Amino acid sequence: MNTCPSCQSTARQVKNSQTASGNQRYWCRMCGRKYTPDAKAHGYPAETRATAARMYVDGSSLRWIARHLGVVHQTVSNWVTAQADALPAAPPQPAAVETAELDELFTFVTHKNRASIVTEVDRATRCILGWDVVWERSLDGMQDLVERSPQADQ
Repeated sequence: MNTCPSCQSTARQVKNSQTASGNQRYWCRMCGRKYTPDAKAHGYPAETRATAARMYVDGSSLRWIARHLGVVHQTVSNWVTAQADALPAAPPQPAAVETAELDELFTFVTHKNRASIVTEVDRATRCILGWDVVWERSLDGMQDLVERSPQADQ
C-alpha cells in the first residue's frame, strides 16, 4: 500500500494517471495531494559525465562528444565547466624539490615570430613547478621562470 508523503495516510490512495516517463502517479483523497512514490532519478549518470570530461581532456570537441554520448552539446559544455570550476585555483606544489628539470618547446607563432614554451618539472613527483612563454631565447628570459619556481637542490 502507498503512503502519502504529505499526510502519511495509507487509506484512500487512488491511482491518478502516469508521468511522462511512465511512473504511476497517485492521488491522496485525504489531503488532495498528487505524488509519485517511486520517482525516477533526473539527469545523467556520473559515469557519463566523467566519460565526457575525459574525452574533452583527450582533445575531442564538445559536439563530437555530444554525438557520441547522445546528449546535447551544451550539456557537455556545462559538465566540463563544472569539472573545471571544481579544480583548485593553484596547482599542488611539492614541499621539497630535489631535482628540477627545464624543458623547452620551440614553435613558430606566425610566419617569422618564434616562441619557446619553457616548463619546469619536478623529476620525483612529475609536478609542473612553473611555465612561461619566452619570445627571445636567452638566459635572462629563462631566469625569471627559475626565480619564480620553488628552489631545487639540483
